[in-house]
Amino acid sequence: MFQPGCMMNKIKRSKVNRASQECDSFRFRKISAEIASLISENAVTKAAYLLRKLLQQIVRTHEEANKIKQKQLRDRAYRLFHRIKTQKIETEIANYNFFAVTEFLRGKFSRKGRRGRALSSINTYFIQLLGASKFANEMGKKFIDLSIEDLRVFVKKYPSSIRILKELIRAHQSETTADNTNIDFEDPSLLRKKNRQPVSIFFLDTSNQGYQDLSKNERLVLILAAELFMRESEIARLKAKDIILDSPLPGLNVVGKGVKKRFVPLIYSSVAYDLIKNSIPSGDDDYLVCKSNGNRYSKRGINSICVRALGKMGLPGTHIHFLRHIGITKAILSGQPLKDVSAMAGHAHKKTTIEEYFHAQAYCILNFFKKQNILNFLFDFNPKLLSTKEAAEMLQIGIRNMQLIAKNEKIKTYKVKGQWLFIESDLLSHKLEAA
Repeated sequence: MFQPGCMMNKIKRSKVNRASQECDSFRFRKISAEIASLISENAVTKAAYLLRKLLQQIVRTHEEANKIKQKQLRDRAYRLFHRIKTQKIETEIANYNFFAVTEFLRGKFSRKGRRGRALSSINTYFIQLLGASKFANEMGKKFIDLSIEDLRVFVKKYPSSIRILKELIRAHQSETTADNTNIDFEDPSLLRKKNRQPVSIFFLDTSNQGYQDLSKNERLVLILAAELFMRESEIARLKAKDIILDSPLPGLNVVGKGVKKRFVPLIYSSVAYDLIKNSIPSGDDDYLVCKSNGNRYSKRGINSICVRALGKMGLPGTHIHFLRHIGITKAILSGQPLKDVSAMAGHAHKKTTIEEYFHAQAYCILNFFKKQNILNFLFDFNPKLLSTKEAAEMLQIGIRNMQLIAKNEKIKTYKVKGQWLFIESDLLSHKLEAA
């Protein structure tokens, strides 16, 4: 007699068994024994890099795995860190620091909620702390014995790792009696120096010829980044099944950093809605932005598409993240609720949206020049017109380049008796955009 319940149990068991077999392919037990052997022989550096290699393999597999296998991988990785923690800690400095790192990261598995930090985050922390461990070993000190002067030297060498090192020391201080508990971790000298360049805000005009000449992939990447604030990894992962249009609230199911899922509505951008609607692939598992053979692009590939598209349109920008800044700035200034903008961008805190992505001054200046052009036509019947030579001198470029700009319609021009004429305010606006 057929029993559906039994059949379902068999299917579930088979899935679990397959996941277990795939996890066993990493040879956790063998690697764990090898790491233990290296530590006992004081070959801590080799043990650290072996663990790093394994973590990187786990992260790559974890990203594409189903939920059953993801849980298996997290459990195995946790147990590996736990085995290292339970081993005897030697007094030797390198050993001590290695155990301090692994114990700290073990806590990261379950520190934030039930699932803990994403494996990709733990991998990043581990890579950063390897540099910190190397630094401490060279200084001949344990992490707990590092002074504020040592940390000032460290932040100059490894600026991206100072935050996680300070967190490790704080955690270590709470568990042990240390001499450096008086360190002021908020000292300005211990802050990572961010050399952020001013963002050149521009209007992404989808009606001009430059945009119309772009390929489907180039249009999608530009719009997804500028209008929906999506990262390159999120664009690369987006499949047909993630697109929801037959709903009162159309949108996209996006998988962001740390495998965090969010819903990005399309109600704020008709351009994005129309483009996505006309670009949906036939198969549910087909990627929205894909190669000619249907395979997905890497993060670097998505960024290359974006930079190429911006170049074709004569717009600045060297990275796709540049468009996230512009899109978020425009959305906030156009009146879109900050809460919605922050949620669409995948920010955990609205503070990040305001402090890191909002460039009001640049946008307002550009908008002023755009409005000035309109005022010229409305109230000034005799706007100041410049010849090609005068326009070239104003932009500080050659006459030939000025002629090419006019030919490619990058600046509005008027041809009178065979001579190109330019409006002064148009040239000012172009100069600002290119700055």
